Amino acid sequence: SRPGRVVTDGKRIGIELERMPDKISYARAIGQEPERIPEFALRYTELVRGLHSTECPSALFPDIKEYDRRMILKNPFHTEEQKRFALSLLDRIPDGTTCVHGDLHSGNVIMSAGRSFFIDLGNFCYGHPFNDLAMQHLLNEIVPPGIQERDFHNTKDQSCLFWEEFIKDYSGVGFKDVEEELAPYMVLRLVTMESESGFFNPSVCNELFHRYSRMV
Repeated sequence: SRPGRVVTDGKRIGIELERMPDKISYARAIGQEPERIPEFALRYTELVRGLHSTECPSALFPDIKEYDRRMILKNPFHTEEQKRFALSLLDRIPDGTTCVHGDLHSGNVIMSAGRSFFIDLGNFCYGHPFNDLAMQHLLNEIVPPGIQERDFHNTKDQSCLFWEEFIKDYSGVGFKDVEEELAPYMVLRLVTMESESGFFNPSVCNELFHRYSRMV
């Protein structure tokens, strides 16, 4: 469903929803028609680029850096030293003013009637677009294959191919060419994702934290 007006009965607040017939997530689509992954990735890229080129009204939405700061301090999986490193990294990375989805992945973008839409916008904010790219990539590294197929309706190989096509369309180069630029954001997304996501393995996240920390 597509959200519409905010409504109230005087006590409770709700949102009118417009039914979207025959909707399908990009995650499910690439699992059903893997031969169309390059096409799906290009359409997805166009939508994400549009989001990341839109200035976000800062009076209405939070700064992702403030969200990250809160999540780092409450994270139960990392040492105090690692938290201090993440906080210092947060102070060093550039600010951003454009829209950021906050939980970008192929399951949170749907297609309906030839158009694409973002869903699950609970973490919508403003900041640097690399935060979204880091989230998209890390899910490929973190989510176990069984959960990938159960929750995202595609395989690891399909999801990784979609990411490779997407980052090439988005940046004009392959992931290895932008990995160091994305590394600080991957460190931050690791520290802020874990405490919300029960199926992430803390030891795997910790290993990735060290890998990307060395690139910073």
